[in-house]
Amino acid sequence: VELFQSEKALLEAFVEATQSLDPDIILGFEVQKGSLGYLADRAATMELALLKLVSRTPEVVCPYVHLSSTWQAPVIDINITRNCLADMVLSPKDRQNDEYGVLHASGIHCTGRIVLNVWRILRSELKLNIYTFESCVAAVLQLRTPHVQPHVLTQWFNAGPAGGRWRCLQYWLRRTRLNLALLEQLDLIGRTAELARAFGIDFFSVLSRGSQYRVESMMVRLAHTQNYLMLSPAKEQVANQPAMEAVPLILEPESRFYTDPVLVLDFQSLYPSIIIAYNLCYSTVVGRPAHAAAAGQEVKLGASNYAVPPGTLTGPNAPDKLVIAANGVAYLPHEARPGIVPRLLQEILSTRIMVKGAMKSTPASHKVLQRVMNARQFGLKLIANVTYGYTSAGFSGRMPMAEIADSIVQVSSPTTKTASDHHKCCIGIHIWHCIGYKHMMQVSVRSRLIPSLVFSAVLQSARETLENAIRMVEASDKWKARVVYGDTDSMFVLLPGRSREEAFRIGAEIAREVSASNPPPVTLKFEKVYHPCVLLTKKRYVGYMYETPSQVTPGFDAKGIETVRRDTCPAVAKTMERSLRLLFATRDLSEVKEYLERQWHRILANRVSVQDFVFAKEVRLGTYSPKAAVVPPAAIVAAKAMATDPRAEPRFAERVPYVVVYGEPGTLRNSKLSFALSIGLSGKICTVSQAKIDLSCMPAVKSNRARLVDMVVSPHALVESSSRLRLHSIYYITKQSPDCALQIIPALERIFSLVGADLRAWFAAMPRPQKLLPQKRPQGPNALMQQGPGAQHLGPGRAATGVVGTIDRYYLSRHCAVCDGLTHAAQPLCDQCQLDPQLAAAVLTARSGRLERQYVQLVRICLHCNGGGGRQLQTGGIVCDSLDCGVYYERRKVAHELAAAAALGQAGLALLG
Repeated sequence: VELFQSEKALLEAFVEATQSLDPDIILGFEVQKGSLGYLADRAATMELALLKLVSRTPEVVCPYVHLSSTWQAPVIDINITRNCLADMVLSPKDRQNDEYGVLHASGIHCTGRIVLNVWRILRSELKLNIYTFESCVAAVLQLRTPHVQPHVLTQWFNAGPAGGRWRCLQYWLRRTRLNLALLEQLDLIGRTAELARAFGIDFFSVLSRGSQYRVESMMVRLAHTQNYLMLSPAKEQVANQPAMEAVPLILEPESRFYTDPVLVLDFQSLYPSIIIAYNLCYSTVVGRPAHAAAAGQEVKLGASNYAVPPGTLTGPNAPDKLVIAANGVAYLPHEARPGIVPRLLQEILSTRIMVKGAMKSTPASHKVLQRVMNARQFGLKLIANVTYGYTSAGFSGRMPMAEIADSIVQVSSPTTKTASDHHKCCIGIHIWHCIGYKHMMQVSVRSRLIPSLVFSAVLQSARETLENAIRMVEASDKWKARVVYGDTDSMFVLLPGRSREEAFRIGAEIAREVSASNPPPVTLKFEKVYHPCVLLTKKRYVGYMYETPSQVTPGFDAKGIETVRRDTCPAVAKTMERSLRLLFATRDLSEVKEYLERQWHRILANRVSVQDFVFAKEVRLGTYSPKAAVVPPAAIVAAKAMATDPRAEPRFAERVPYVVVYGEPGTLRNSKLSFALSIGLSGKICTVSQAKIDLSCMPAVKSNRARLVDMVVSPHALVESSSRLRLHSIYYITKQSPDCALQIIPALERIFSLVGADLRAWFAAMPRPQKLLPQKRPQGPNALMQQGPGAQHLGPGRAATGVVGTIDRYYLSRHCAVCDGLTHAAQPLCDQCQLDPQLAAAVLTARSGRLERQYVQLVRICLHCNGGGGRQLQTGGIVCDSLDCGVYYERRKVAHELAAAAALGQAGLALLG
């Protein structure tokens, strides 16, 4: 550990260390308001261009003075020198804090070095409710790490070498090492390097650029080998190209609970397979019939003008040999001209198969090689799946082409149908005359190209590929199956009255016969069997999954419902999953009802963990409309934190946790915050502190009812409030949020209404538990004393803290603290218990002792992961307040109960004498 006399000397040493180590990558978990961004902000106050100095081009050429070193210069003119340094520090060109980088990447650039914002990267790697450092470490490394508030770290550091300074340094050193462990566990550096090699782009572009950049990089390299140049249309040309007409087929499912087996079959890499099978490419597209009729004249094709040279469509390019798509666009066959995109995809898919084969033959002990090959095959899979998106990116694409995009969606297996067979399902019929290819007639029904003398093979749409598979399945008498749902390239097949063993046999037969009816490489793959399952709506279903005939224990597979969604709290997901498991295992609604009533009883009695009721929503400050009545609750909680600490401003799209509590009607504070967040901030990267809005001058909205935005607080506020705040149990059970997030009953109602269950009737009929507060007596003689002359509020701590309590605290319990019998309001013990003081004292002491032992056990757990504060703090004890750790919630709850039990025990013992 090195000590420095000033902050400037510390920053100088940091620059020297960076230049000495010369790293390629600088990373931090959050590099904008912390890490390198915080150091750059501190250096800017001293007129030091830190980002420039730690880069690989630190020298600054000054037009006024010749700097003898990076830090000092002969002072010729102090004003000129100051202005020059200010230009170094504040120049947008040097800092390069572009808006997109701030919102989606690190937003900080050092020339010659890569700056990684770890939490932004983890947002795309992990699916978590909240992306705090502690939650990411727990999800990736299965470790618990403490979270300590900055003011506690300051106390540790100020305690000196003999005090707790080592704790502060150890805390940050541990987090630094865990940052590296996160990247190592996810193989982020190695995988990104492999993707960069595969795509032919630089390392940082893999993380910061989109799929179009990757596709174009590979396509350009292959096109240049075939003497092709890429088109670069202007934005106006892209906007003026024909609109895309084809959309994938998504059938509305038959919403109900299925007790018979349901097969799930999926076309493997359908779009890449279609491109390869039918040679669809920019280099093979010929155009529509009107293009051939206007040979030699420029016509519109995609985003550019195109002219078919006279005599081109002859010989091997004759119309009866062209590949004609359902949208009326013709393509050259592979024999006439191999396409660039099909060749690219063929090489990608074959290379991926080769890499996966090499992975299987590689010994398991070669973990590094296994990870490298896995990263490579994963990158090849990604690039193959997004190729269609490159052709259909009509808004922001670099080279979109509606004709090719529609053909990919609409092209599939060839059939030999006559024109009359297609007339019923067509939108326009174009007839080409074989001699001269004259455009004879156009019927406004559907665009389809059919030669008039010889009916060539007509390529059906991708929608029709799925439709053909559905018809084939339902027409077969040996299967006696029915398709109940279809989505783009997959279908769900119901087998009424069949066993699971028969389902696997039939599924394999369906996949084999449908694949045989399509040209290679179009293949239908039998994925799994759901038994039983529930189909809700499009892209929302859940069931017990079996992938092999020998599988005994099913897997719980859910798509699009609250068990896998992140817009609700964990309590909803856990309750729904458990209820569905009971339904699937027992098919008995009475057991589901019994379970739900137990859960509702626990929530109403407040015998739950606060952690399961924490929402975490993304906050985008500066994007909320001034016309909105309210802003999201998470933004309200973020604004409260920013009011006390400006650097607590959440990053763009950062998830902010909050809970809903019972609130006081007519709360004004949050209405002002809502107004402050919305006024003047629409479409800007701006915060309340930057806008300098005076909350005291804003109009207040008085209401007789407490709104949702008036009842949201941070989880820390609820956990540390003892009993002044309570979870809003009715909201969590019965309500639906304005942002369409469903709570327990609304979420479960959508599923269980399919089987005739009335959950609201169940909840209305169940008995309500008594709400027991931790303390049954006021803890001091002046607990209910009116605070000051003319004050209108009562209750402990209200005037000092401003935290609103509930009405329960204003009433004394008339139940005995020992036997729970009735007693006088002024006495904690009944007359019967006072007659046996030894028993009463033993009960009160045992209650406190039990809570003490429980608290000590929780403290030991916290000390085990370095959550202790040490003796140098005035409070001592545990200082960790990580919202990701369930022990924190339990420890604070037990601490409040212990304090209340101790106060009640003292009052009882004092009465007993």
